[in-house]
Amino acid sequence: MKALILDYGNVLSLDQQPGLYDHAAGAFGLTAGQVYSGYWENRLDYDRGLLNGRDYWERVAGISVPALAVHQQLDQLIRWDAESWAAPNSAVLAIAGQAVARGLRVGLLSNMPTDIWNELQALCAWMPRFDHVTVSGLIGSLKPEREIYEHCLQGLGVEPGEAVFLDDRPENVEAARALGIDARWFHKDAPPFDWSTIS
Repeated sequence: MKALILDYGNVLSLDQQPGLYDHAAGAFGLTAGQVYSGYWENRLDYDRGLLNGRDYWERVAGISVPALAVHQQLDQLIRWDAESWAAPNSAVLAIAGQAVARGLRVGLLSNMPTDIWNELQALCAWMPRFDHVTVSGLIGSLKPEREIYEHCLQGLGVEPGEAVFLDDRPENVEAARALGIDARWFHKDAPPFDWSTIS
């Protein structure tokens, strides 16, 4: 094994923290439920880089909110969004530290908009030093598509069988396994990570 690859949301970071939907609802005169619905309905296009931040938040807000109001709030909306994903998962940070101590390369593989990645780099001094970063918004491919895994492996300079990958979504784990990566489903009820199971 030569590399540890980590997802970001719900793996390196804890679950999304409360506040974003209420903040955005207050800014737009909507309900938190309306913001939540729009946030997730449009997220994959934002993650893939098909939408920039302004277009995304205009879709989240819907036609009842003038585009100018979204534009005036845009920087704050992006910051609130990033802050909601900025709580560290200490258990996974410990795993990353152990990987470094073992001489492994550490990579990030995440479905994430470029705007949010840029904010998180400033917000999260706790993030490990990555040898390579694969963020969907930067390359236009999403997990569980084959291309995003290949981009990550190539960036780390390893073969599929030389990497272990932690992700919170079963479909992403299955896609990684189909390529030959030792992928593990990381969730709150999963057993503790055990290095003795890594070849």
